[in-house]
Amino acid sequence: MPVKSKKKRITGEERRSAIANLLDTCGGAIYGFALRLCSDPDLAEDLVQESFFQGYRKWSKLRDETNPSRWLHAIVVRSYLRREGTQSGVANTLRPQRDLLTFGDDEGGPPSTGNGSINKAAFRKKALKALGKAVRELPHELRIPLLLRDVTGYSLAEVSTMLGIKESSVRTRLHRARNLIFWSVADTLPQKKTPPTRHARREWKDLLRAKHDSLDKDRAFSFAKGESCARCQGVFDAMDYVHELCRDFVSDKLPATTGQAVLLDLAGDI
Repeated sequence: MPVKSKKKRITGEERRSAIANLLDTCGGAIYGFALRLCSDPDLAEDLVQESFFQGYRKWSKLRDETNPSRWLHAIVVRSYLRREGTQSGVANTLRPQRDLLTFGDDEGGPPSTGNGSINKAAFRKKALKALGKAVRELPHELRIPLLLRDVTGYSLAEVSTMLGIKESSVRTRLHRARNLIFWSVADTLPQKKTPPTRHARREWKDLLRAKHDSLDKDRAFSFAKGESCARCQGVFDAMDYVHELCRDFVSDKLPATTGQAVLLDLAGDI
């Protein structure tokens, strides 16, 4: 029988060097995620330090990961939930969802994303500010899947594994989170007057579900022949705009003091 080769045992100094490289390559993304997660710079720095230190202590697991940053993101989430508690507040803290299709029929119509002004820096900055506030106000049951999927870019299957919940549960929470943050951004955009939709409510819900599914998979959405209407198209264009804004949250610059603290922690453990 062939003899299985044993993995080379690496020294503490080698692990320290590997973690230092990870700090350089994905430290900003991990810090940005932690900051969006907790909205507290001091806590975000603590979460980053803990994630990299655990990565060092459990390097035998981390080095087998095809995507080490995924493992680090998962540690940040678990550390945050331990600090904040895991009691669900979804049912009690969320306001009722507004219907994405109506936009108050008497008030006009969906946001207009075809206006070139929305891409100007000042306009985009206002939309990003509204998005950031909306994300902070989500309960963590909805905020975490949104940050992992739409901001960081992990697949539904990866998020399911990271959170230890069914993929269908990830999908439900993610879609609800998108619907909620949508309004905070949509309310900052100019409206485009359109006639009410000709779709029945059930048809609209099916279309909305299909649109969410396309965002889940980063695929373009297209209406079947005869399905499109001006109001539906406006809503879906605005959803794409919000989805694009989410990707602007991907990374922040890792504070130099945080990186230094991580390296000092590792040096003291060697």
